[in-house]
Amino acid sequence: MCYVARTDVKAEMMESIGLRPNTSLPLKKKLVLTCLGLGFLSFAVSFFGAGQLYPGLMLFLSLGLISIGALVHFYQNYNGKEAGIRNNHITSMSITSRGAWAWVAGVVVTGFYVLSMRTSVFE
Repeated sequence: MCYVARTDVKAEMMESIGLRPNTSLPLKKKLVLTCLGLGFLSFAVSFFGAGQLYPGLMLFLSLGLISIGALVHFYQNYNGKEAGIRNNHITSMSITSRGAWAWVAGVVVTGFYVLSMRTSVFE
C-alpha cells in the first residue's frame, strides 16, 4: 500500500480563500501601534467620563499618545521613499492578517476589557 505525503491542509485552505499567512511585525512597530491604541483608548475612556478629575491630563495624554504614535509610524513607513500615491495591496489590508490595525484593535479591545473589570465606568 502506498501512502501519499500530506501537505498542510490548513495553509492550502487559507490560500484558496485569499488569506495571506501571518507576517510578524517588528518590535518597534508593535510599540508604536501600542502607543496609538493606548491613545485611542484613553480618549474613549475620557469621553465616557473617567477623566473627570483631571480632564486636562486626559486630553494631553490621549492626544499626545495618538500624535506621537502616528508621527513615528509615518516616519518609519515613509522616510526615504519617493513621494506619490501607493495603492499596493489596498484590498488586502493588515487587519485580516494580524497586522498593524489588528494590533491597534487588539490593544483597544483588551483595554476596554481590563477597564470594565477594574472600574465602574461602563456599568
